[in-house]
Amino acid sequence: MLLISNCMNIYQSIKNLGRKALLIGGVVAILSGCSENVQYKATQIFSDVNRDRRKDLVYLREFYPRSFVGGGIPDYELMVAEGQEDGTLRDAKSVMQFGTEKPLEVRLEDLNNDGNPDLVYLREFYPRSFVGGEIPDYELRVANGNGDGTFGESRAIKSYGSEKPAGLH
Repeated sequence: MLLISNCMNIYQSIKNLGRKALLIGGVVAILSGCSENVQYKATQIFSDVNRDRRKDLVYLREFYPRSFVGGGIPDYELMVAEGQEDGTLRDAKSVMQFGTEKPLEVRLEDLNNDGNPDLVYLREFYPRSFVGGEIPDYELRVANGNGDGTFGESRAIKSYGSEKPAGLH
């Protein structure tokens, strides 16, 4: 795992790390930094999501659109930076919004055997609140890959209730 922590341009960080990761066949990394008062954290996956035979960078972005004194509530989105012929990456684009519901673990696997990587993730959400706190629920969700770098609507394939699973298997 690699860690980058400073106030550099996030896209340049991803492009630089992307080139290095493409050479070694992929890497999982957490990036955190700040740019224009926005905080970022991301987990990266390299996969060919648009069927052009080049590795694309897929990452989960955490950002704070509603900051306030003492903290903020993060939003989450899935970003894709498409690989180019020269080994660099295009600017990342958002392909799926999660809002405040945090995906705990994200993977790309072709579950329906159509040749496109599908997005599989463990979702944490809060369906009930009570005085003194909230109890999260967990569910496994999948969004089929469209083969063009985007994903369809996600759907729940397994519910765990309030018992947090050990991870994706």
